[in-house]
Amino acid sequence: IDTNKIAYVFREFVGNKQDLYASSLARCGKSTESYINFMEVLLLQQNNWAFNRKFEEVLTNIGSLGGVSPEEFSTCVADEEINKTLIENTKLPLEVPGFVGTPTFFINGKHFTKPYTFEELSSAIDKALKESKPVVITNSSETQ
Repeated sequence: IDTNKIAYVFREFVGNKQDLYASSLARCGKSTESYINFMEVLLLQQNNWAFNRKFEEVLTNIGSLGGVSPEEFSTCVADEEINKTLIENTKLPLEVPGFVGTPTFFINGKHFTKPYTFEELSSAIDKALKESKPVVITNSSETQ
């Protein structure tokens, strides 16, 4: 990634309301850096919000700590464009034969079905690089 030989695309897979709210919060900051920072915190803190009946309150607090006011968070959760994007991202892997859940990786659009080990992924990436094609890795993941 650092050498610009491959691109890594992360797409949220929204499986429930908690995922939708968390992903909306991550997109609330409107910058790539903010998104990455929120996703890191959300993934580290998912046990605190993903299975909690008060998930909205927990996510509101996480947002506040990250500079997103409760009002801004509510606006993002209700944003039709954000919701449409998240739902469309969720539909993409569902059309792939053999899709069983998240995480799921695609290398240059081809579903990667080998074990998700460093060695297997590296081998597949190296093979794609040798074929002189730009390498695009897409990961569809639930925030859970």
